[in-house]
Amino acid sequence: MTQSRPTRLGILVGAIALLAGCTSASPQQPAASTAPASAATTAPTGAATSAPSSAQTVTISNFTFSPATLTVAKGTTVTFTNNDGAPHTVTPEHGATFTAISNLNAGQSGTVTFNTSGEQDYFCTYHQGMAGMHAKVIVP
Repeated sequence: MTQSRPTRLGILVGAIALLAGCTSASPQQPAASTAPASAATTAPTGAATSAPSSAQTVTISNFTFSPATLTVAKGTTVTFTNNDGAPHTVTPEHGATFTAISNLNAGQSGTVTFNTSGEQDYFCTYHQGMAGMHAKVIVP
């Protein structure tokens, strides 16, 4: 009788190991992803987007448009905010096709929606001689 007890214990351990092996994913059912949750919601690098990107902002400060170059998807609305004490404009140049913002006083903002592909160069009419007062939006 003492020999059957170890055999029963061995069978029990073997059965548990067999059952544990049955819970792993089979080739027909892939295992759950171990990637972080943020990776599941992020588009791969270089992926094309069909919807416009969220709104973007250009800040005017110290007589400079920042960023000097901004790349956005077609249909994106860009908000230009004047943080300087002097007034500024956002005036298209070199064949840019967007509608100008004629005057932004200190603290004011204006928006432009970019619907045409290409480089959309712009400048401030009041301060066009200053290097920082020229910039561009690129619409791929």
